Parts: sequence; structure tokens; C-alpha cells
Amino acid sequence: RAACLVLTGVLFYLGLREVPLGASMTLAMAAACATSTAPPGTGGGGSGGDGGSSTTQGGGGQGGDGGTVSQGGQGGTTSSTGGGGAAEGGSGGEGGSTVCGDNVIEPPESCEGTDFGGKSCETFGLGPGQLQCNSFCQIVVSGCAPPENCNNGFDDDGDGFIDCQDSDCATLAQCTDSCAAPIPLIFPGFDFRSTVGRPDITAASCGAGTGSELIFSFTAPSSADAYVSVSGQADFSVAVTTACGDSLTEVACKSTVTQPWTPENLTFSMTQGVTYFILVDGNGPSQASDFSLEVNYLPGPETFCDDLWDDDFDGFVDCDDPTACQTTPTCIPGTGAYGTPCFSNGNCAANQNDPVCLNGFQFNFPNGYCSEFCDLNAPDCSGDGVCYALGISQNGVCLDGCLTNADCAVGTACVEMGLSSKVCWIPPETGVFCTNVTDDDGDFLTDCEDPSNCQSDPQCTPGPGLVGSSCAQHNQCSSNTGNDPLCLDAFNFGFPGGYCSEFCDVIANDCAPGAVCGNWFGFPSGAGTCFKTCVTNADCPSGLFCNDFGFGLHCNF
Repeated sequence: RAACLVLTGVLFYLGLREVPLGASMTLAMAAACATSTAPPGTGGGGSGGDGGSSTTQGGGGQGGDGGTVSQGGQGGTTSSTGGGGAAEGGSGGEGGSTVCGDNVIEPPESCEGTDFGGKSCETFGLGPGQLQCNSFCQIVVSGCAPPENCNNGFDDDGDGFIDCQDSDCATLAQCTDSCAAPIPLIFPGFDFRSTVGRPDITAASCGAGTGSELIFSFTAPSSADAYVSVSGQADFSVAVTTACGDSLTEVACKSTVTQPWTPENLTFSMTQGVTYFILVDGNGPSQASDFSLEVNYLPGPETFCDDLWDDDFDGFVDCDDPTACQTTPTCIPGTGAYGTPCFSNGNCAANQNDPVCLNGFQFNFPNGYCSEFCDLNAPDCSGDGVCYALGISQNGVCLDGCLTNADCAVGTACVEMGLSSKVCWIPPETGVFCTNVTDDDGDFLTDCEDPSNCQSDPQCTPGPGLVGSSCAQHNQCSSNTGNDPLCLDAFNFGFPGGYCSEFCDVIANDCAPGAVCGNWFGFPSGAGTCFKTCVTNADCPSGLFCNDFGFGLHCNF
């Protein structure tokens, strides 16, 4: 380019001086300028080249064409009658600039508006979400969910699937083999986890069935007696082994508790330096939920004999414990017949020193229910009493037999429970009891979740309200799976104006489209509730926010 300018200047000077030049020299200069190129720049096209100067042998040539956005103009041509003077090429055009906002992705841009060049959150190894394009036309991934953590019990990427349920995790070793990555514990220790979305490949020898499981491991710091306590909504079996997943190395196994959140406790003797594996396994495919686990040194003998708690972890609760409680004043029997009101164990009659008062806090008897412990294999209840496996201790409890409601104490009803006769127990849920958000009949099913008593009641006939819409009662809300609508009202759940939902299966995630199932309120059965899905706060009812509490983005507090 510089050489071309020099030659052109010389040619122009000589032309002014009328110095004759040979045709060959003139053409050589023209060719040099015609083939010169401009370096790429950042602007519009160059102007056309000037016409070649005339010589004594011919007229001036035509001017060159203007440059394009990246190339200089062409040199001038020779005249038709003779060798034309050299034409100056057009000045080099400056290269075209990249304009952010012109809806065309050009380097170094990575996006334009809503055009991300076929990329998505998953392209960057993240979970579902929405990419954003900033003012510099660069992709921003802040709207993407994080990648799924396959071992924490949460739906990290917001796709509605937890841990091993998620296709991102399904082929990982920890989701095909529970022993691939046991969760480490430091003894003594506590943890809160979930079996939801976990594999089902091993079983406890004492379990009634098998379901999703989770395995923990720890190394004994000393030789001592220890206990494991597991509490959850689901029905669990708990086993301790010295080889992961190997029932032949079991040192303890327990599966007696069926009451939600009633601890399953087992004890064992540990040896210093030995690694132990704790298996928490659901007693059936549907038995999966959050749970707490504690492992610790075994405490001394039970001293609290009236709290319906197995304080020494020997499997015997309160006055069912022959070594720690039956000789204490707390367990001296009273006179209260089966089913009558009570305040403490000592209010109730018993054949031995094993009375029990089933209180309102744990068993929904506001006035208490007198009973005594009984041998399930050799029932020893008095009169028409029937031994029932309540699942709080090694032995069952005696219930008052009946023929009609008139045979039962106030606050109880004569119900069928699959025993040798009807018994006085919690009244069935009907009518107004299908709207009080309480498991009134003790079958672990709440309101419209109860198929035998409530789902045929008008209170549970689904209405038009979609998940997330306002409501004041259950039957204003729609239901995707049957007559199980649920209004999450302000009084019981804190949602201003109510929040339409329905009961759902946290594993099947069987909510209607636009909703996700989450185990948020801890219903006795372990059932979840449906929440409206969202992307931003604008998708939610007034006063609620788009959050992810482990089961995907949804409208909540």
C-alpha cells in the first residue's frame, strides 16, 4: 500500500512536469497499484480510484471501483486508444464492525437477544433453566439450575427428580450400587437424609419388604455398646453390618415400628477400629421419606418411665420395660378400664406392672386412652380386650372390644380394624372431620387422602381451582389423581387467601402438569403436596416467591 502511494505520487509529479514516460513503465505502475490491498479495518468501503493520468500516447484510464467493507478499490484501466496512465486504487475499506443488537451472532458474540446459537443450560453442564444475553451479547448462565448432586436428597437442577431418580444420576455407581459411596459418619454422629430417589438393591434380614435404601459407614473409636436410632415418615428397617450390603455380617437388625416419626432403635456391641455399615431400608417400594439418624454410645438404664419413649434403646417402652421401669411407682396399676380417659400410666388397670396411657399428643386421644401392654403371641388382655400391634414397643397394647358406639368412651368410636372384633378407637373421618387437616382415625391418612372415609364425602369432590389458586376449602381445588384435593389455608398452613393443592406421591410425582410434588408438610402417611411450578417470582400468586426447597422451582413462602 505504501509503495503504491509513493509510485502514484511520482507519476502525478512527472505528469505535471510533462515528463514523457514509456507505456511499459506506466502500465507497471498501474498494475502495482491495482493489485495492492488494504489491511482489514473497521469501517465502510473505500472510494473509487482516480483515473490514470494521460500521456502523449493515450487518454487517461477509467477510475477504479470503490472498495468494499474489507477490500480496497480496483486500479484504473487503460484507455481505449492507448496505454492509460496509472490509476490510483481506491483507498482500502475499513472492515465491517460487529454490532451487538443486530440479531446476527458474529464473533466475538455468543448470543443475540433470544438467539443462543442452539445452546442451552445443559450445554454448560448445568440443570434446566433459561439462558440470558447481556448487553455485550455474551451468554449469562445465572438463570440455570445447578447440576444435580446425586447424593444429597435434593432436586438440585429443578427438573422434578431427586438424586438417583434423575437421568443425570441414573447411571452413576452410587445410584446402581448403594455400597459404591456409603455416607461417612463420625461416631457419635447425627445426620438428616432421605431415601427418596435412592436405589433398591439390598435388604435387611428383619425387614417385611424392601425399598429405597441409604447406607452409612463409621469406624468405632472404642469398644463399647452403641445404639442407632432412625425416625422418619416411612416405615424403615435398620441393620448394622461389618461388610457393606452383606446380610451374613449383620450384627443387629430391627424392624418393629410402623408409627410415623416413632424411632426405630437398635443396639449392638462395637469393637474399636472396626468399620460398621448402617443400612436404612424402606419396608416396601412406597416406603421412602426424609429421616433422621443418630448413632451414639448406649446410655444407662431407662429412668423416664412415663414419656412413651424407649430411653435406653432396649426395645421396651416405659412400663413394658421389665428391668428398668416395672418396679418403679410410675408403673403401679390404677383402676381405669381399657379406653377410659387417663393422664398417666398409673391411672390405668393392668394384669402386671405394665399399664400405659395413650396420650393425645402422640395418638390423637385428647383425654387419653387407658391400656396395658400385651404379648402379641399369647394375648393376655382382660375381658373383651383385644391385643393390637401399635408398634411403639416390643409388645402390643390392649384395646377395648365393642359391638356399637355405645360401648365406647366419649371421644372414641366402635370401628373395624381387622382384629378379632371391633374395638373402641379413634372415630372415622367423615363430614367436618374431612376438613380439619388431621388424621382423626389414626390410619395415617389425612382428610381427602383417606379413601375409606373422606373421598366419597362432598367435602372432597374436586373443584375447578388449579394448583396455586386461592381457596377456602378442599372442594374448591382440582385433583389430578382422584378425590384428594387439598386447600392449604392460612390458619393451618399460613398461605394468605389459601393455596389450592392436592395430595401426591413424592416418588411418582403425580401432580397435574404445571405442578410438582414436594414432601413439605410432613403428613403422617409420607404423602406430598402439589405446588405450582415457576421460573420467576412473577409466575407466583401475590405474596409468594419462586423457590427451590429440594424438589424443583415452585411457588412457596
